[in-house]
Order: sequence, then C-alpha cells, then structure tokens
Amino acid sequence: MIRLIIGLIFIAGTVAGCQRSEDRSEPTSDTPELESPNVQVVAQPTEQTPTLRDPEKRRQMVDAAMLGSEWKPDAIATDAADVKAALATADEALKEGRLEQGDGNALSLYISILEAQPGNAEALAGIDDVAVRLLEKGRTLLAADQLDAAAQVGRVLAHIKPTSADVQAFDSELMRGQEIQMLLLEGERLRNAGELLSEHADSAVSAYQEVLKLDGGNSAAIAGLLAVEASVVNAAVEAADDGDYSRADQLLADAALVGTGSGAVLDASTRIVEMRQVRAATIVEQANARIRDRDLNAASRLLQELESVSAQSEGIEDLRNRIENARIYGGFRPGQVVRDLLQSGASSPALVVVPAGKFRMGSSESEDDRRQNEGPTRTVMFERGFAVAIYETSVAEFRAFVNATGYQSASIRARSSTVYDEKSGSMTERRGVSWESDYSGNRAADDLPVVHVAWSDANAYAQWLAKETGKSYRLLSEAEFEYVLRAGSSGRFPWGDDSPMVYVGNLTGDGDRSVSCRTWVNAFKDYSDGYWGPAPVG
Repeated sequence: MIRLIIGLIFIAGTVAGCQRSEDRSEPTSDTPELESPNVQVVAQPTEQTPTLRDPEKRRQMVDAAMLGSEWKPDAIATDAADVKAALATADEALKEGRLEQGDGNALSLYISILEAQPGNAEALAGIDDVAVRLLEKGRTLLAADQLDAAAQVGRVLAHIKPTSADVQAFDSELMRGQEIQMLLLEGERLRNAGELLSEHADSAVSAYQEVLKLDGGNSAAIAGLLAVEASVVNAAVEAADDGDYSRADQLLADAALVGTGSGAVLDASTRIVEMRQVRAATIVEQANARIRDRDLNAASRLLQELESVSAQSEGIEDLRNRIENARIYGGFRPGQVVRDLLQSGASSPALVVVPAGKFRMGSSESEDDRRQNEGPTRTVMFERGFAVAIYETSVAEFRAFVNATGYQSASIRARSSTVYDEKSGSMTERRGVSWESDYSGNRAADDLPVVHVAWSDANAYAQWLAKETGKSYRLLSEAEFEYVLRAGSSGRFPWGDDSPMVYVGNLTGDGDRSVSCRTWVNAFKDYSDGYWGPAPVG
C-alpha cells in the first residue's frame, strides 16, 4: 500500500475530480530508500508533490489511491423458467455468506434473475439483504483498518446501490479512512526523511495535524507528533551539549510548535538552562583567572562566549564591568581605598582609586585674579584610573624610607633649610634644619606632613615604594593633581568661587593666629582651621 500511495502522489495532478476508473497508472520507479533521520525543521515543497494541506489535492490523491477494478457480476445465464431454482440457490449462497465473491455468489445470482425477470421482488429483496450485509462487512473492515478490502466492498455497493444514503455515507467514511492512512504514511515518510516541521511546506507535523483534524483522537497521529517532538528536543539537547545554544533555543521553540502538551519541551528547556548555567559558571571562573593574570584580551573573548551561553544579563554585565574595571582601574573600584604590602611586612600609605574621566584644566580669561600662566584652558582626558595617597606623606612614613635605605635628603646634604621666623614674620634659612623638623625648625611630630624635602627626595620616596611593593608608584603630574582636587568642580576653587563655608583643608584663613598672634596678609575671609602652620596628617 505504501508503494501505491507514494507513487500516486506524483501523478495525482492527472486525476480529475473523484471519478473512479479502471485506467490505473502505476509508479514509474520503486519507492526510494529512506535516509537515516536528520532533523530539518524547514522542508521545501517539490513541484511534483502537492501540499498535504490542500484538501482538493488530497482528495485527488485519495481517489487515485482507491482506484481498482470496478466490480462486475459473474455472468450467469438464467431462464425465466429457472427463476425459482435460481432464487433458491441465491438464498442458500446468502445464508452461507457468499455475498459478492466466488462462484455462485448470491449477488451475481440475484442480478441474473433480474435480467431474466425484471422487477422480481424476491431478487430485489435479496439484493437489499446483500447490501445490508456488505455494509456491515465494510464497516467491520474499516474499523480494522483493512482499507483495501473495504474499498473493494465499496465498489460493489456503488454498483448495486449508488444512490443509497447509507452507501454514500460508507463511501465518505472509506474516503476519510483512506485519507487518514495516506496522511499517516506520508507523515512517517517525512519523519524518517527528517522533514519534521515547516510552516510553508509539507512536513511530518503538518501530515499528523491534518490527521487530527479528521480524527481528533487518532493514536497513530498523536504518537507521530510525540516522536517528532522527541527528535527535535533531542536535537536541541545535542546542540546545547555542543555549545550551540542559539540553535538549541531555536529547536526548543520549534518543538513547542508541535503542540503535544507532553511537558518534554519544558523538561528539555530546564535541562538546557542548567547546562548553560554550568558552562556560564565555568566561563566566568576562567575569565576571572584571566583578569587576575591581566590577560584582558582573553577575558574579553570569554565574555563574548558568555554572551552566547548565559541566559542572565546580570552575570554578563558583571563580568563586562570587571573587565572594563580591570582595564581602567587595574581591578579596583573607583573610590576604593587600597594599601600595598611592603617587603618589611608593613603597609604602604593608604591610596584611594580616582575615577577615570576628563576636566577643563586652567582658568578662564574672565576669572578674577587670573594670571597669564593659568591658561589657555584645555580638556584633559584620563582614560585609565589611578590611585593617589589620601593624606600627605608624614614624617613617620618618610623616616621608614630613610631607615630602610639610608637615603640622605637634600636638606641633610645642605645641612640647612628655609623655616618660618616668628619674630620677623618671614621665611629665613637656618642651619641644622632637615626633614625631621617642622615649619619653624623645631623637631616635628610623627603625624605632621614631612617638609624640608626637595622634588628629588619625594621622587626617591616614590621609587622606594615601587620597589617595596612591586607596583608602579610615582609623583602626580600637575594635571592629575588639579583633577583630583577639583573632583568634578569647575569654579575658581575646588569648593566654589568664594571663601570656603565649611572646613575643607589646611588653608590660610583670616582667623588663624601664630604663637605671637600674627595674622595672614593674604587669607580667606571668615575661615580658620586652627593651625598656623601645616596641620597633622588627616
């Protein structure tokens, strides 16, 4: 049967309407051997194959499949004188169940009697009895899916009772059964060929769905859809196992279109999500290791892979931020306070990470008290963050450097430095003053900022920190120093254009007093930090 139906699919266009004919066309070639299953979600129609979704084309295909020799009664010569004997023979054949086939079948005998004696009531009644029994037989064959045998019965009924409502109903049921069988066989063929699901062409799913339109509870069609769903779901899991999550997602979406409601798609989706989570966690771990190794290009490649794997944007954004943060801030966060470990086991001065950004350096020509060397204004960009010491370098911190290296500062070598003279109220050079002294030349407390140091002394201290920590330490540039102090402000001063209203730093204020009660000639109005000289660190 399969060979007949598949062969007739290719000639269905030559069959007109639903006329039955003895002129049967045979397939010109054997049924091709089916390839091993291979999931192809999109199947393209061929010119020879009319779509299964076209009812008229399907009906032509079904009609072609039902073609067979029209039933004809056996030629039995019956004279009018032999009618009674012929009736007895026909009735006996009817009792024995020889309805329409074989020698001396009841139907051929009744027809021969009517040819000899038209209108014979007993022959007509006999034909009616044959028709009733053939209908019963045909329905039994239909229920058992023996469609070829049922079709043969249908041809007999069409010969003897062409206008009977019951016969016409049986013919419709027979056509429906043939249509269902054709669709099931075609669905199996398409499924074995891997042509599983398509919106625009014949596919196994479309064949099974057409069956269910004709027979909503057809178990074979339901089983076929479940098999298609299982094939697509398995392909999705295999794609996910190979790391092709985009294809896995598409296949799951295709599997959902099969519409079995079995829960297999949800189960597979959950499994694939778990697979993606495991893979995503591995990628994140690998990327973090590359970040720690400062191999940010490798980390970025892993980020691209994570974008195709992870279903959670939060994890992707987190990794992207860490990579970007590593590029700009070396793995730290803007505002983070860090300390590096010295070789001695002590800690470096506290540093704060400054955000990357840009600012306008220099003062505008309209600013009060502007000097010529404060311009022109220009934009300075800091594409990478940097960390700067939170506090001034203290006497104690500079002493640690000197003790560790035996370094001699410029003031030690010169054996003098400039100090503030309280009596004269001016700066004057004094012998015996060094980095261990305060602004007035007295011994400095450990928590005071170190003074009496040259640029070369400060640079030597920074280089020592770099050697001790293995990190890059240096002095700030002028632009970096102004960027840090301004912290995003654009006024005349970091806090605005006038005197500070709150305590902001160790500035000269008109409220400051020296030991002898001297005041500053140039000072901020209404401001005092409580210290005539430098305030303690912090």
